[in-house]
Amino acid sequence: MAFSRDPDLDQCPDELRPLIARCLSKDPAQRPRPAELIRELWPGPAPPPADWLPPAIIAQMGAYRAAPPPAPFPFRARRVDRRMLIAAGVGAFATLIICGLVIAVMPDNSSADHGGSPGADPSTAARATAGTAKDPSPSRPAQTVYLTDLDPVSQTANVLDPRQTWTDRPVIIDGRTHEHGITVGLGCDNQIREYALSRRYGHFRATLGLADDTPNAAPTSMKIAGDGKTIRSQTLRLGHPLTVDLDVRGLIRLSLTVDANDTCRDGTIEIALGDPLLEP
Repeated sequence: MAFSRDPDLDQCPDELRPLIARCLSKDPAQRPRPAELIRELWPGPAPPPADWLPPAIIAQMGAYRAAPPPAPFPFRARRVDRRMLIAAGVGAFATLIICGLVIAVMPDNSSADHGGSPGADPSTAARATAGTAKDPSPSRPAQTVYLTDLDPVSQTANVLDPRQTWTDRPVIIDGRTHEHGITVGLGCDNQIREYALSRRYGHFRATLGLADDTPNAAPTSMKIAGDGKTIRSQTLRLGHPLTVDLDVRGLIRLSLTVDANDTCRDGTIEIALGDPLLEP
């Protein structure tokens, strides 16, 4: 079997390309012998010493010699063209000699460049350190919390009338005190408060109503929405508290809205949520 095309030696160094081309010649007679290769590649006038190869390569060659021969195949091997075997052997031997010479004459700058042991890869230590670094914001399972334990991401406020601002405080609804309460006064403008749930909770429970100390007891509507969709809309009346248990699984945002309906009240209506609880 003959080679169908010439080898591609464009990536070889210019000073080695002619010698490698001879080693890969299609004509076996044109290929240099090992002794000739050593004479051409060895820089000194005298022949190379017995231990001219780097210790690592000598040890590797010794391991190959010490390895037991492979077990014979149970089947008859196919016939291989002898010329191909010779060409492959000469090419491999030439490559081994060239690599040995390059390693032998190359200065060892590994310790100076890397600041560590010779041959150490500085990127390996960096990857190991990065792999053991802790995540600054690990994902933790949700726990049962009151809505007052979370910071709202947005809310309306009235700087002229503090009563028309969302406030976290204990509140009394229909004679019952709720230590964890949310109140907001409704005057002429809608009141909106929004929380980030990040899909961590499953249920929202709370008591809705008007605070017992509300200046104005007019019925008022409250809307609870998740990700922009209404979950519950309820009319609130003084003395008629309402307990809600809503499914908030998969929601990213939860919003509370009290609608003024384009009406201004003589006295502020105090809307209240008692013990608003979020559960996984």
